[in-house]
Amino acid sequence: MLRRTFTAGLASAPMAMMASSTPAAKIGIDLFSVRSSGFNAFEFLDHSASLGAQLVHF
Repeated sequence: MLRRTFTAGLASAPMAMMASSTPAAKIGIDLFSVRSSGFNAFEFLDHSASLGAQLVHF
């Protein structure tokens, strides 16, 4: 392996890693659709956390 080839590979490695990583999708819950359940605000947050939601819209 040539030194030039090796250093060129080192320079492009971070760019390749950034290109291959995809941003995670955020999952959220709109509480207007479930307000008839009778939960209070803290129960809504607990329920949303148990579902793995990352965003809750009150």
